[in-house]
Amino acid sequence: MAKSDYSEDLLIQAPTVELLEEQLGWDTVFAQDDEDFGANSRLGRSDDSEVVLSREVMVALKRLNPGLPQEAYDQALMQVLQDDITKTLIALNEEKYKLLRDGVPVKYRTTDKNGSGRLVDKRLRLIDFDRPDNNRYLAVRELWVRGRLWLRRPDVIGYVNGLPLVFIELKRFEVHIDSAYKKNYSDYLDTIPHLFHWNALVVISNGHDAQYASITSTREHFYRWKRLDEDDPEPGKDQPLLPILLAGMLDKTRLLDIVENFVLFDSSDGGAHKIVARNHQYLGVNRVIARLTSDDPTIQAEVRAGQLGVFWHTQGSGKSYSML
Repeated sequence: MAKSDYSEDLLIQAPTVELLEEQLGWDTVFAQDDEDFGANSRLGRSDDSEVVLSREVMVALKRLNPGLPQEAYDQALMQVLQDDITKTLIALNEEKYKLLRDGVPVKYRTTDKNGSGRLVDKRLRLIDFDRPDNNRYLAVRELWVRGRLWLRRPDVIGYVNGLPLVFIELKRFEVHIDSAYKKNYSDYLDTIPHLFHWNALVVISNGHDAQYASITSTREHFYRWKRLDEDDPEPGKDQPLLPILLAGMLDKTRLLDIVENFVLFDSSDGGAHKIVARNHQYLGVNRVIARLTSDDPTIQAEVRAGQLGVFWHTQGSGKSYSML
């Protein structure tokens, strides 16, 4: 194998996207030098400054909210694309998150047979959280993104219905994972911050180690996802963590569950923090919910006896948060 074959792309990026595609059902696109622009182009971007795939968003709006006048869809898309340079990144991210979870508010007028109608207030869904397979998941490799001054090319961006929810930065095995944080991710936050307006998860990895966090997390608050189930054993010292993280967090059902139910914004100490649940918190909460809703008489007896409980504790901002 030639030296050039030991590339980050061949050894890390390609297997990552292959796992997303073959095991988790994502669509994939390699965009680096094979992207044109325009409404009918591969991704539908008008230029390389766009990070939201407007065409995909519009398709999802019409599929998830059928039968509405075009003006309702246009209003929703306008809010999705809206930017406010006076707001901080975390303020914009929280604003977009509310649209993601609660829907986009629009107003439109119905028309009856007499030519009149009534004004309707409605929230349009961007994602179908109840049916994960009723959404489109697209992993885009090497997407050129232009900021106000600089052009950057993140390794993998995970889109759901055209919204860039997942950022993945990858390094070669022999490169310490810190390099992905210090040399790439931190730079992108400064140079192409609009890529993170919709971000739900930041993932960094060198193929062996793999860690995740939110956009406000400092380096020490990146965590590992080591188990797919609470009963799984601790991974061995030489076991790669990236496949476990991808399967545990980017499985369609798990990703939407994390986004909808395991994200918290907190400003109680005067600063703004976005917190994503840790591995054991996610598994523990869902295990308790499964037991609470179980039809098993033995488990229901434990529920009535008050023997079930869980506490989501996070140190991301030095606080504890009760989940149940």
